[in-house]
Amino acid sequence: MPLSIDGRNLSDKNSDIYWKKVDPQDATTNLNWQVAVPAHLNSGRDDQADLYKCRHLSLAYVLSAAKDPKFKADLSIFQSPESIIANVSPDEWIDFVKNAPNRTVIDADSFGEYLQARFDHLAEGKSAKDLIETGGTLYINTPNHTLAVALRMKTDPATGIQKNVVRFYDPNVTKNQVRRAEERPLQELRKLKFADFCRPDVRELYFDGGPAAISILSDDTPLPPLDPRLSGHQDADADLIGARVSLAMTDDIPSELDRVRARLAKDRATTGIAPSLYAMSAILGTDTGMPALYVAMDNSAVEAIAAWGRLLEFVPENQRARFLAAESRDGWTALAMALGNQRSDSIRAWGQLLQLIPEGERSGLLDARTDADAPCLGEIMAANSAGSITAWGSLLERVSENQRADLLGVRGQDGWSGLDKAVSQARVDAIAAWGELLASVPEAERVRLVESKSPNSTTALQLAMYSRQPDAALPAWGELLHHIPENDRVRLLAGGIDFATALDSPAAAIRSWGDLFKWVPVSRRAELMKGAQADGEPFIYEAMKTGNAPAIAAWGELLNDIPKSRRAALMAGESDRHLLALQIAMESNQPEAIRAWGELLKKIPEAERADLLIGKSIHDGMTALAAGRLMQVQPEAIAAWDELVRLLPEKDQERVRQLS
Repeated sequence: MPLSIDGRNLSDKNSDIYWKKVDPQDATTNLNWQVAVPAHLNSGRDDQADLYKCRHLSLAYVLSAAKDPKFKADLSIFQSPESIIANVSPDEWIDFVKNAPNRTVIDADSFGEYLQARFDHLAEGKSAKDLIETGGTLYINTPNHTLAVALRMKTDPATGIQKNVVRFYDPNVTKNQVRRAEERPLQELRKLKFADFCRPDVRELYFDGGPAAISILSDDTPLPPLDPRLSGHQDADADLIGARVSLAMTDDIPSELDRVRARLAKDRATTGIAPSLYAMSAILGTDTGMPALYVAMDNSAVEAIAAWGRLLEFVPENQRARFLAAESRDGWTALAMALGNQRSDSIRAWGQLLQLIPEGERSGLLDARTDADAPCLGEIMAANSAGSITAWGSLLERVSENQRADLLGVRGQDGWSGLDKAVSQARVDAIAAWGELLASVPEAERVRLVESKSPNSTTALQLAMYSRQPDAALPAWGELLHHIPENDRVRLLAGGIDFATALDSPAAAIRSWGDLFKWVPVSRRAELMKGAQADGEPFIYEAMKTGNAPAIAAWGELLNDIPKSRRAALMAGESDRHLLALQIAMESNQPEAIRAWGELLKKIPEAERADLLIGKSIHDGMTALAAGRLMQVQPEAIAAWDELVRLLPEKDQERVRQLS
């Protein structure tokens, strides 16, 4: 059965609107969303360019028509998946939409009126000779679809009769186009609605129900705006205005939003009555499944966001926070989405609107959450989205200093902060961006934030050491230390070395931890080397007890940064119970640990080595050798100890054996 529009047979070329081709298959073939974009053509600029979609096909039509002298698009572009891949760009639409100089929003029912005005503009000031061939193109968005139009004016040189031709392209009828031609003065064209050009079985899908509006982008000179056809009933008119606002937000058309504002101000001045909250919800597109502000932020429509904010003057101040949240049906606020999608410009534009709401409500908006109630700050730090972190940080100036600290350290239900996630995954850029925000909070709060002690008492430093990339995570965390006082630096750093004994491969973590010594004076580095075990056992004591030879060797490398006069005491590793590191290694039969520890004797003055090998406790007077024999251990530990003794000068060997 032939396709028809309002009862008109679209295969009949005598009809005022007809399909350019009459092949029934061509009239219905739909390749929209059916052709995959090859990986080598996907630049990544369009983060949803997995398939060729209506926006790609419509722009290809516009560009093809624009470069043709007769403004006829080459339909061969759309005849097969292969031809689409060869001729249609997956990302060129981004620049077109961003840079199109002429943007407007109209009621869909005023489409014919707009086309007439466009033809009148093309003819304005031109002679009959100039009008032999002229035209233009339109890129059209509905809430759910993108289409294209090519306009052509042609004049018969002999008769002077002028025809105005409209070619309407719907990507859902991929291989074909609708054509309509009319001589001036275009009275019939003026009566047509947008729906008159669409296939009846699909046109309702292009709108969300209710009043229909379309946005039009082109390279042509702007036309005077077409005002909405209002009924005078506030709530009904609000739905129509809201449809236009929604498209203006999508396509970044602030002029339309400013016209809405001017109209609302005029109505308020005339009637003395402000728009109802219901009307403003409809106008600002707040209560839909996908709020207008949400869409604008995803599209980085920053000028539209600012213009939308100016409309908030018609919303009671105590209601504005809800409008700014712009929560979608999926539970994401506009800010949460923008953070996740790295829409930094949108985040900053949105932040300018915070001044329009009470200060007490701002912090709640900045604590943006995912649909799973996870803080977005943690998610973007885990994703290493430095740009989003910086943009979000620019919003902190809108809240108090104490609120800033709470927002920077917010934890999810898992107990992890954003810094915890970043250091555990070595997200270096995120840590640096987050660190820049510390300057905005009080110094006392900075210490708490940098330490980031979780409910189970694990710190950010310990997570960095436990990271698979401690050589990246630790220096990044270390850069945060310049924001806190010296005493706190020492305390935080001292807690890191203890954690190394629990690592499978501690050497890299210990070496990277040692690189952080630059943040404390030389005179205080011995405090770091000792460590701060909760049970009073120094790091070297714990490492010797567990036989962690690699950790001992890596720790020993750091002795080079310690004054020689303090190295022997560190190697002794006396616990709070006055037991020594060598003693515990002998008791625990850890020969490899003893040998690794023995290698470090070279770093201390020769005169102090013998006393270390004697290892006599002031608690009970027991020596290292006696401790080994007392425990009746296997002879490996004693043999390792004996190897170290034989490396001493003969006189010292004799003294050690005698006193042991």
